[in-house]
Amino acid sequence: MNAYSTDSPNDVWGLLAIALDEIDYGLLVVDASACVRCLNHAARLALDEKPTPLRITGGRIDAVDPAEARALADAVRNAAARGLRRQLRISRVGRTLAVSIVPMPSADGGTPTALVILAKQQLCETLSIQAFAAAHRLTSSETRVLAALTHGDAPAAIATRRNVAISTVRTQIHSIREKTGSGSIRELLRTVSVLPPLRGVLRGAMSS
Repeated sequence: MNAYSTDSPNDVWGLLAIALDEIDYGLLVVDASACVRCLNHAARLALDEKPTPLRITGGRIDAVDPAEARALADAVRNAAARGLRRQLRISRVGRTLAVSIVPMPSADGGTPTALVILAKQQLCETLSIQAFAAAHRLTSSETRVLAALTHGDAPAAIATRRNVAISTVRTQIHSIREKTGSGSIRELLRTVSVLPPLRGVLRGAMSS
């Protein structure tokens, strides 16, 4: 779904779309009736993932569950029209998506809008992890372990998935901490969680 065009760099929505694509959260700008005015690449990826508790139907953001659809519509309307903020948890088939709805002024000075923010699906995007790993000279195996940690996998689960001994994974984690100067796994993940995204930069380079 192409909810916006970036062909005209002087178009307000086009400029907003370019900016949103550099952010590593799923973001949708909607009006009071939940009609999508703009969404970024991360939002499209999140909505395309199956099963999804959220969907775009008839150009509007919607929840699959009827009760949650009503709650989402109310939250969007209250944010756009009354300036109220709201957080929701929308679920379907074992997948839960945390959503924040916050008011924002219209980019073109017209109809009031709201920003729908989708929770991150992982601490950091893949390209940022790879860049971080390269900067600290992590091996390919260490990079895969780091990526698994950012997905919330425990060392035992990583060992099982990779069919290696738990001691091997622990050794790799120790090496990652040494190379990155991290005192603990928690400190390592905190560092990785605030890395800036690289997705938009790479996509622009590939299309040029």
